[in-house]
Amino acid sequence: IIQTGEVLGTISAALGSLSTNTFTGARTVDVSTGVYVESAVSPVIDTAGYLLTIRKDPGATSVVELNGNGGALASGLSLNGTANSRFLVTGLTFRDYTYGIDISSTPAAVTLSSNTYVNNTYGVYVAAAGPLLISSNTIIPPTGKNSFGIYLEALTLGVTVQYNQVLFSSATVGSLTYRGIYLTNNVHRYLLRNNIINSPSAQNNPSVYGIYVSGSPSGIIKLNSVNIYTGAAASYAVYIAAASPYSTGTVITSNIFSGNYGAYYGIYYGAATQQTGTYSDYNDIYGFRYIGYWGPDNY
Repeated sequence: IIQTGEVLGTISAALGSLSTNTFTGARTVDVSTGVYVESAVSPVIDTAGYLLTIRKDPGATSVVELNGNGGALASGLSLNGTANSRFLVTGLTFRDYTYGIDISSTPAAVTLSSNTYVNNTYGVYVAAAGPLLISSNTIIPPTGKNSFGIYLEALTLGVTVQYNQVLFSSATVGSLTYRGIYLTNNVHRYLLRNNIINSPSAQNNPSVYGIYVSGSPSGIIKLNSVNIYTGAAASYAVYIAAASPYSTGTVITSNIFSGNYGAYYGIYYGAATQQTGTYSDYNDIYGFRYIGYWGPDNY
């Protein structure tokens, strides 16, 4: 911990120490080169409005990795704060967890930036948190599991997801479902922009949802690139589910959606209840069997 001079052996130990301290300024946890086989779950940390940064040590010469021991550990990093807390996680690699990062039931403001997530069932999982920024991360999901790149739930204080890459690989078994960016259960006032979601192989024909929105109104989806290569009937660049509360007021604009090998839908609106205040324009949609579904009709 830079400001206090503490040198600790694990990230969990650093979080434990910070939870007992009174913040009088910003705090920075520099994580040295190495592989940390741990599930770093924080107690409640009140940063008193100051920023707590957890980052790769600027002097680290190679990867700084939290490792889930082949999936034996649930989450790489789980942060817990108060409404006065501000967290930044940057420059780390999370590998072989159920949840690369798991942040839930905390009102803290969170920024996740420039991290790498490899072979986690959920790369990023955030639910019932405060203001959220997810930017410039690379997510490489597993090949033999149903998986989510970014999973967001019950976020009402503003969400921006930008400049991320979700890079799926060939499915090694059949009947899999891949979900790139997944929003459900009251994610309000979200902005998804300049993200890349790529599912490049039709091997075993996984079902693919590039961007999935359910029960999340008043969002903007723009300047994203979604590429889907599958023959599965359940394949969508953007899928607006027929679920309450309805995802009304969704704006989908200036994206590139490409489908290959028989992928079905560019933009799918599940029901008329989703369509109020919703529009799409200036999108480049090609290669799909249908440009879109505007319930109940295919186009």
